[in-house]
Amino acid sequence: MSIQSISASLENPRARRIASEHAFKNGFCFEQGVLLYLLNQYYDLVIKRQPKRSTLTLSCPHVESIQFEDEILDIDHFAEEQCKALSFQSDSQLKRKTLQRRMTKNKIYFIQNLLIDLLREKGLFFESKLAKITSKTIRLERINRVFYKNKLLLDCKQIHQLGNKINNYLLSLVETKKSFFIKQGDETLHQFWEEEIKEKCILE
Repeated sequence: MSIQSISASLENPRARRIASEHAFKNGFCFEQGVLLYLLNQYYDLVIKRQPKRSTLTLSCPHVESIQFEDEILDIDHFAEEQCKALSFQSDSQLKRKTLQRRMTKNKIYFIQNLLIDLLREKGLFFESKLAKITSKTIRLERINRVFYKNKLLLDCKQIHQLGNKINNYLLSLVETKKSFFIKQGDETLHQFWEEEIKEKCILE
């Protein structure tokens, strides 16, 4: 076996792992975009710019709060408090930066799962799966299909296509602003839905 072929065989598993991680992160952004569109049918949203923006994978805005009339759910603060308990149980020997990265990831995963739960309360059903169990992070729920009143709203391909458009739009809103308020029933989000799904949203 040549040196070149040995090198290639060693690099391929790493390349596959990197590609898988990139697909995972991109898919997460697509799913969040769809979840935020669906939530916007019921609530005002406040999103904010992430502190760091990846150059290798997609980035997505951070969900700060949702609002309905006079009620405000400070999602960011709620997730912070919930995830502190997990950090408290972590190995004290871990470096501060490692703990901070873990805390940040747990917050992101917690918020995504919370968005799904809020939509379940509105009658939506998700065909989904949980990420593998680890001692380090919260198990993230990944969605494959979305249903409402026994009707399929979105399949996996539509989630990715619609979610990509929505995510790009949301990122543009916080490109030059730290945070952005999105009023319930945002018209631009509706346009993305109708362009991609070819019918009006049936949520009540």
